[in-house]
Amino acid sequence: MSGRKRGKARKHAQNRLPNQSTTSAMALPQREHQPPQEEVKAPEPESGPVTMEEKPRGAEGEAAAQGNSKDLKDTKEKTSRLYDDYSLNTIQNLEHVWQSKTGSAGVSTEVCTNHIRVTSQLRKLAYTYHVYYHPKIEGAAAQMILLNQQKSKIGKYFLLDGSSLVVFQKLDNRNMNLISRNDDGSTVEITLVFNTEVLPTSVDYIRYHNIIMRRVLKLMNFEQIGRNYFNHNHGYVFQEHGMEIWPGYSTSVLPYENGLTLCVDACHKVVRFETAYDVICRLRHSLPPDRVRNKVEEELVGCVVITR
Repeated sequence: MSGRKRGKARKHAQNRLPNQSTTSAMALPQREHQPPQEEVKAPEPESGPVTMEEKPRGAEGEAAAQGNSKDLKDTKEKTSRLYDDYSLNTIQNLEHVWQSKTGSAGVSTEVCTNHIRVTSQLRKLAYTYHVYYHPKIEGAAAQMILLNQQKSKIGKYFLLDGSSLVVFQKLDNRNMNLISRNDDGSTVEITLVFNTEVLPTSVDYIRYHNIIMRRVLKLMNFEQIGRNYFNHNHGYVFQEHGMEIWPGYSTSVLPYENGLTLCVDACHKVVRFETAYDVICRLRHSLPPDRVRNKVEEELVGCVVITR
């Protein structure tokens, strides 16, 4: 390209640049001042299910919908007073059973249930203490023997709830060191450390009722297997099958409606006459020596063994 042609091309390019910048500067304000578009609403369906936010049901839901906070508060107070249910909480929204569960029509029918009302309830403050044994003592029975030696200091009535001691009169000191003796004459140091106070309205009090019920069954010479208690002195013997059946009870104290009830269910335990030693001897005489160990493990591992 000659010098003359290059000069014309440069001049032509300089003449075009101002036009482009002016065009872009004028185009920007046009975008900013564009009129807003109208929102397009989706047409509402004429029929069909409509998904709505879940609201409280029953009387509480109606009170909330009306915006009447006082009625809602009264409803909750009335519900908690009449139906203090710690586990289910299924009746508080049913307005028609607040005052009475008796129906308004039909023929009345008397029914019985295995729930017995607990009329003599604990009404005192309870005090819990952590218990430490030096040297360490395993087994609740051995621990109770040691604590029974200290009735003059901890009181005549107390409960052992795992590693906690429950008494119904506050001890003289928050921390106490006591000395008890085992059957062999060795001494055991018992340290009590105050934990907390338990009100009669606390849920923990329900556990204390169940502990007392289990202690009563033990005093009746019932034997605990799992969570239930069985009477091994009145079993039904089946010699032809090599087993006996022990009758027993499954008990539970729980709050229902406006009071505590004791639920009592009958249960039974099937116990074999054949002992673990009998099983080992039988397998040793019927199998070659190299298979006895595996077969014994297959027969006994995982089974419940009762000592007599």
